[in-house]
Amino acid sequence: MHFRYVARRFVVQVFLAGLLTGIPAGPAIAAAPVAPAPEPVRAALLSAWQRHPDYRVTQAQLAAAAARLDAADQPLYNPELEFASDDEGPDRTTTAGVSLTLDLSGKRRVRSDAASARLTRSEAQAKSRRRDFALQWVNAWVGLEAAEQRVKTGEQRLGLLERFTDEAVVQGTAMRLRPVLMTVSVALLGLVPMLLSSGVGTETQRPLATVVVGGLISSTLLTLILLPVLYEWLEMRSHRKLRESSS
Repeated sequence: MHFRYVARRFVVQVFLAGLLTGIPAGPAIAAAPVAPAPEPVRAALLSAWQRHPDYRVTQAQLAAAAARLDAADQPLYNPELEFASDDEGPDRTTTAGVSLTLDLSGKRRVRSDAASARLTRSEAQAKSRRRDFALQWVNAWVGLEAAEQRVKTGEQRLGLLERFTDEAVVQGTAMRLRPVLMTVSVALLGLVPMLLSSGVGTETQRPLATVVVGGLISSTLLTLILLPVLYEWLEMRSHRKLRESSS
């Protein structure tokens, strides 16, 4: 049971991480095909990632890297236009020229390569963030499922304990009913002549018999009625405290 739970958790983590980052699984994972995650799970994961602060940071870094790459592809120098007009003397001359500095040392290519490398690095960092977020999200999701399962199991155990308490009270009372009644009845039958006697010495025997009979009756009631009820009440109270603490 525990091995299947760990294996399922590992497969779900690897699959969802690969789903977000687009990184293929290694040979060990590729040997065992993994079924695609359900659409609600992928939608929940994507929605959680888009609401995370790292999503905006990642998108901003990717946009900045792409803008730097576009700027690096532009020419290093702008063309210069020059117009000249000479009105002095009998001849009027007008000249126009265009000048453009040539990039003979390859600065534009170097800038483009550097910007492309920064973009590649930003994409790798974005994949790493998405992968880490997917792993954390899956760990939290699996932990939540495990916690819910533990709560459900605890509630079932509490229900069984409550049923066991009821059964224990009923069976214990039934088991003790016959011995207690037999013992008390024998003692009461032995004290009846003392209660009903009217001869010499009854002034001292009758109060003693009354006290003993009252004690036997009260102890019987306590043993068969009050004690089981008190035990069940204390057990139910402890069960309620356990349920409140678990919830």
